[in-house]
Amino acid sequence: MKRRSVLAAAVAVLLLLTAALSSCTVFEDFSPESLLKSPKLTGADAQIQAVFEEAVGTNVVLVNPVSGDYRTSYLRYDVDKDGAEEILVFYAKEESRAELHIHFLKQSNGAWYSVGDVSGSGSEIYRIEFCDLDQNAGDEIVVTWTVSDSRRNKTLSVYRLAGGNQIPRIPQLVALQVFDYLLLDVDRDGQTELIYFFDDSTDPTKPFTASLIKYVSDETPGFRPLCQVQLSEDVEAPERVTFDKRSDHCCVYVDCRRADGRYMTEILDYVYAPKVSEADLSPDDTVAPPEGSSEPETREAQPEQPAEPAPESRVLLRPIAEDGAYLCEQTLRASATWCEIDESVKGENEPQVLIPAMREYAGSVLTDVEGREDTPMYYISYERFDGAALSPSGRAVFCDPGMRWSFRLDMFLGIYAAVYDQAEDTLSFFSPDSRKKPVLTVNFPQYKNGDVTQSIVISDSAPEWITGEAVRKMIKIF
Repeated sequence: MKRRSVLAAAVAVLLLLTAALSSCTVFEDFSPESLLKSPKLTGADAQIQAVFEEAVGTNVVLVNPVSGDYRTSYLRYDVDKDGAEEILVFYAKEESRAELHIHFLKQSNGAWYSVGDVSGSGSEIYRIEFCDLDQNAGDEIVVTWTVSDSRRNKTLSVYRLAGGNQIPRIPQLVALQVFDYLLLDVDRDGQTELIYFFDDSTDPTKPFTASLIKYVSDETPGFRPLCQVQLSEDVEAPERVTFDKRSDHCCVYVDCRRADGRYMTEILDYVYAPKVSEADLSPDDTVAPPEGSSEPETREAQPEQPAEPAPESRVLLRPIAEDGAYLCEQTLRASATWCEIDESVKGENEPQVLIPAMREYAGSVLTDVEGREDTPMYYISYERFDGAALSPSGRAVFCDPGMRWSFRLDMFLGIYAAVYDQAEDTLSFFSPDSRKKPVLTVNFPQYKNGDVTQSIVISDSAPEWITGEAVRKMIKIF
């Protein structure tokens, strides 16, 4: 009986293995051990595996990027835009797992061959992207490397698959220490630029800096810094980056966590300004090419920091409000809320990004759970940057202090005053001339328990637009 069970289990394993082999492509569904040792693959997949093993050996471990659109240890992508996909494999040697590599394979006349190997600058691949930064045939490979215990700076490397089918090679075009970056055609000339954010992690007194660089194909090809601007000294770390592109200029919005625990949005407006001099640039961004590097291939083989600035007439600026303070100071808020894209905006010159900013709800209060004096009530107003100032979009949200739920205030602002009872976790709206009976009360503990009917109380004197269905659409539970 026991022997039959063992035999049945062996048959089941064989059937599963046969099914896997018939449906899988190389690297996709196997663990590193089963992939590179046994079972062996057949056909084109076997050829790919054989070429890979011949180049790097069999004692390897495959790794995955930890974020971004590409999170598999193996991917196909037509990097050089010749109509045939290349293969990129992310791996580490078994004996040195902290040293990552990217291996490139290319196909010619139906046969795969190894193009080359790139050694990484960290123990993790944080993100990988493809983008045409030089306007030549093919995309560049943008890789962010990081150390697994690093919370701040990463190494951003840009590679090119050069040489076509003649003598392919993988030069590294630039290597930068960054906190984050954005690929964006800022000047709307059809070529993508690179905006990266960095700081001196050894000197906490130095603020984060945003630097804009561009690849220039001239007699000394390479990346050139166009401009850079320091963010507020209060910025502890950039959290998210968004942008909107208009027909006349581009705006970048950086949601930041401040050192005091609050949040704000730095606004970087790409506008006309006098040419940036080399003296205005950080020494880290103006490293000259090495002496004697006159041949393009020599320069490509050794990555350089961006050289001298190109003659551009636009720069990134932090807009200033009428009171002389930076406009980002008007975007302060207590909670971790981020900019959003308004998909309904159709006009080419209209700002699409909605910036969250904390505003006081006039005539409204929060009652304290310990019986202390009532405090003013604040809400999040989503506003637009029109090139000079912030203006409300009409969207407004109140969140309870514990960030357990939110309530849309659009229809209530300017018409009703609000009272949020923190002890009872209820939100009530009153007519400005009477605090005796609310026109609407929402009991959130009851609402979250599923008692929707009893949790929303609407007064007989409430206008027709305040209905149970309308109120439910205004509530979002986190």
